[in-house]
Amino acid sequence: EPAASLDPENCRLLEENLGMLERQGLALAVATHDVDFAWRWAERVLVFREGVLEADRPPEALFSDEPQLERCGLARPLMFRAGRAAGLSPLPRTIEAFEQAVSRGGTGDHTGRMKG
Repeated sequence: EPAASLDPENCRLLEENLGMLERQGLALAVATHDVDFAWRWAERVLVFREGVLEADRPPEALFSDEPQLERCGLARPLMFRAGRAAGLSPLPRTIEAFEQAVSRGGTGDHTGRMKG
């Protein structure tokens, strides 16, 4: 849990550092229970349930699968929910991307992925 117990400023710094490492070409594996963090960062999400791999999917596929979310006790990330409610495509990964997409009428690529 890299962001556990971090204040917002240190969470921002953590994500900046992760972005720097990713831009350097490093593959990153992060263990977290924070679905919002996973939504912002992950290209793939692995979900373990009772010690067994339950899912290995791209974030949008995982968070679109209501039965799997229920089985695993997961909620949808806030930006996923907000983007769907606003009818945006692609779904935004950050609040900044959400604001940009809404201000432009929800067209184009405004995912705002935190990655490099």
